[in-house]
Amino acid sequence: MDIYIGDDNTFHIKLGYQYSGWYRVEIKVPTIGNRVVFTREIDCGDKKLDLFWIGVAMLPANEHFDIQVEVYQANKLIASKFFPKTITTGWVDNCTADSLNILGQLYDLRFINNELDLIRTSNTSIVMTEYYHYQGYIEIFLHKSYGYLKSFYNNGIVLDIGSNCGFFSLYALQMGAKKVYAFEPMRNNYWISLYNTKDFRDIITCVNSGIGSINGWMNIGRDSGGMGQSFTLDLEKDTPHEKILQGNGLALEEYSVEMWHPNSMYERLGLDEVDVVKLDCEGGEYDFLEELSSDNLKKIRSIICEWHFGVKDDYHRYVSLRDKLNSNGLETHQIDGSYTENTFDNNRRLHLEAYINTNNEMNKKDDYELSTGFGREM
Repeated sequence: MDIYIGDDNTFHIKLGYQYSGWYRVEIKVPTIGNRVVFTREIDCGDKKLDLFWIGVAMLPANEHFDIQVEVYQANKLIASKFFPKTITTGWVDNCTADSLNILGQLYDLRFINNELDLIRTSNTSIVMTEYYHYQGYIEIFLHKSYGYLKSFYNNGIVLDIGSNCGFFSLYALQMGAKKVYAFEPMRNNYWISLYNTKDFRDIITCVNSGIGSINGWMNIGRDSGGMGQSFTLDLEKDTPHEKILQGNGLALEEYSVEMWHPNSMYERLGLDEVDVVKLDCEGGEYDFLEELSSDNLKKIRSIICEWHFGVKDDYHRYVSLRDKLNSNGLETHQIDGSYTENTFDNNRRLHLEAYINTNNEMNKKDDYELSTGFGREM
């Protein structure tokens, strides 16, 4: 059996013999306590496959982390392979080699075990507890995936929906935002984002709430795979995203959080206009945009949205919402290529798009600047 990284940056697992049944693949990061950061159960069915592959967003590059890939059959380890990090000057064992400059203040990036370690952490640190937090740092500050809008941030009002550990809020601050409202429903992520943005409390307001279809409380689930992501759950309806999460073999930790309806958010925050809305909320973008009234939608200068395609119906919801945005003057800008139903059926990946309000007076003056290259300012 062989495990290798293919030309398409996915892990390829060659069995060496044909087998029909179940496999479980686990990906671990030895540097952070051999933590499982990804798990996937694969049903070969009766296809008698001798080769399969899995894609893990940004993981195969493993620039800063050593990675261990393990394959199990009937809970028995049958193969494993170690992939050393490719940048030797990157994160060392204590994970403090990288640093981040925010408005002239230099912060070191540090992994901690959990939010309880915050009381023992240097005030000049920005912290993370999950590998996926670090992926967020790579996506936002190194790949500049949200740099497309450029001057929209300057002196603007920004909504960070799904703030995770606060990296996008810090990026918006760095890009010149005058006010950022950061919504994060997961308690552990919220406490970390609160800590990471502590020196900029006059500009960044962190809210431990989600944005959804109701005003009130509802259950949310956290996966046990170390991903640090939130999936809103309607336990009575057994939502598709819950099934997807459980189908990946990840147990759910459930607790109640306060939800704000997007229209009431405008009222509670006293918003007359919003310059940038960033949506990265693990499927919550559908509820946000479906529930948002046309009047409030027209108050937005720009949206940058990471669409999450978890089940087949998501593609049709996406098309409907894209049409709603377009009909309200928000013009679609493809950032990482177009997306079709056929593409969705064959590759359920994330999809990043920007929408610019062509009816906004400031936008009509063409005084804004866009990045001309994917994910990088040029």
